[in-house]
Amino acid sequence: MSEQSASKGKTVGILIAALVILAAAAGYGYTQFMGTPAGSEGGSAKSNIQATIEDASNKMAAAAGEETMPENEVVVATVDGEPISKDDVLRFMQNQNINIAQQDLESIYPLALEQVIRGQIVINQAEKANLDNDPEVLEQLAGAKKHIINTIYLQRTVDSKITDAVMEGAYKSHINQIPDVEERHARHILLDSEEKAKEVITKLNEGGDFAALAQEYSIGPTGPNGGDLGYFTKDQMVPSFAEAAFSMEKGEVSAAPVKSEFGFHVIKMEDVRMKPKPTMDEMRDYLQVQLRQEILNEMIDKWEQAAEIKKYDMNGQPLE
Repeated sequence: MSEQSASKGKTVGILIAALVILAAAAGYGYTQFMGTPAGSEGGSAKSNIQATIEDASNKMAAAAGEETMPENEVVVATVDGEPISKDDVLRFMQNQNINIAQQDLESIYPLALEQVIRGQIVINQAEKANLDNDPEVLEQLAGAKKHIINTIYLQRTVDSKITDAVMEGAYKSHINQIPDVEERHARHILLDSEEKAKEVITKLNEGGDFAALAQEYSIGPTGPNGGDLGYFTKDQMVPSFAEAAFSMEKGEVSAAPVKSEFGFHVIKMEDVRMKPKPTMDEMRDYLQVQLRQEILNEMIDKWEQAAEIKKYDMNGQPLE
């Protein structure tokens, strides 16, 4: 690498790192640190912050004169000699919340590549302005640094308090607040007339197999799988079906057809149980978000009580 190329790579690396840090500062604050409940698309601030710092660190390493493009990375474009790798494009897509596994990569990739190229063009133009030591740039970098330090400090302090014992206590407390709900596991054979339903009941009383008869006679969508409805709660079924099903014992078959808006049902009760409550692993993300919020609020309340705070009105006059 020539001295000129090395200098150019160093400057571009610093500018990229600066842009990464500023983007992080703009995107992370008090609420972002809290994380998002399980099932949402956002993910935790912790992983995003770490990724941001690692990315900035890599850019700074490149600026220091290390290799800017690992040998195993595929170069998919160059902009004024600056290489863009396939991984750069994939990272851009991930940062845009594009689920690569669920998208048609071949159709999205060219659009993403174009955006990465345009981004490199901006970086190259900014490099020519030589703003590394510009007062406004340095001021914003200083503010961004403080913001990231504050966020990481809160993250580490809060996370240190979320021990296994604390998680276990939060889990038990939450589980105890979930009411017990009875569930039934049943099969049914749905027919379009009471006469046909009675015929099926007769066949069952003569020793017929319920699942086989459901496959043969049921007009409902569960017929092919033996009429299996799986587990359900009372409020998940139409009233007439629910009343009949929840009055039956395990192993019992309805003695008479049960009429509903869908037709006439013959029901077999497979199992009766209380609905299982979520496990610790299933609730872990949710509990961590809740604990982060509680612990952070408690810490700030404590710090506020210990701090010497003076308040002034909009004109700068002391408030009593």
